[in-house]
Amino acid sequence: MYNDELKQRYIQDKTQQTTVDEYYYPSLFKKTSVFEEQLQKDLCNFTVSEIEDMMKMWGFTSYNNIATFLSSCSIYVNWCMNQGMVLDSQNHFAEIKPERYSSFVDKTIYEMRIASREQIMEWVMELQNPSDQFVFLGVFEGLKGKGYCEYVDLLESDIDIKSSTINLRNTRGKVKFSKELCNFGLQSAETLVYTPSTGKMSKETKLIESDKVIKDPVNMRSNRTMESAGRRTYFKLLRAFNYLGIDSYFDPNSLQNSGMIDMINRRSAELQISKTDYVNNYISEINFQYGKNYKAYGLIRKLGDICLT
Repeated sequence: MYNDELKQRYIQDKTQQTTVDEYYYPSLFKKTSVFEEQLQKDLCNFTVSEIEDMMKMWGFTSYNNIATFLSSCSIYVNWCMNQGMVLDSQNHFAEIKPERYSSFVDKTIYEMRIASREQIMEWVMELQNPSDQFVFLGVFEGLKGKGYCEYVDLLESDIDIKSSTINLRNTRGKVKFSKELCNFGLQSAETLVYTPSTGKMSKETKLIESDKVIKDPVNMRSNRTMESAGRRTYFKLLRAFNYLGIDSYFDPNSLQNSGMIDMINRRSAELQISKTDYVNNYISEINFQYGKNYKAYGLIRKLGDICLT
């Protein structure tokens, strides 16, 4: 690390005051040290233009990562100011506003992490099990809940194919989804075997006959909890990414973000307004569909102007 003694003092103070991953700041400062060495000055004394040059070279892949980086560096600079280490007594990291974030994103990777509904459906149709298809498309359309809880005790009777709704009894009540999703859910409820998609196992797993849409395997331990069942759904999704060969750049957050962007594109076109206007004026629609509590500004920052222009 550049200016190692100062950085170590900061890390020690930070870890004593707050709960933080012990590897986070050493990793952060290791990355910034390359630029500090080039400029021969500590991070706390970078100008706005020097910070922006560094960030453009970094190649961020999400707006959230940019916000986290700037916040972490800003806190560090404030600490350095209290130590009398900042030459102009200004925190230049705090001056970089969200409107600038798009210039720091590696657009190629960012765009790879956003998939259209057409692409999602192509991937879904490659999956072998109706339950995998249901979970994959479900996350895209807003079916998830905390810890994937909305899948855990979902029953076949909760799906109404005529109205294209699913009754999420323990969270949001009736929510409208696509007929494709409802059909996958009904198929999953009628399926009593699961075919492994990855790994060395080739033997089908028998499922417990029940009214559940996502059925439990017959060899499941008796101490099943909501949390453990939710984790199984999460790992089901990860195995699907691996089977499709997209796990190196696509994850559950990418899947859900893609769905929100698809909804914003579709609804803004229907209402004949801009995408940003739709988010600002109809944020409640998005929040209800995805079980979130976003503020319009926060969602726009999360998804970025690359996808909302």
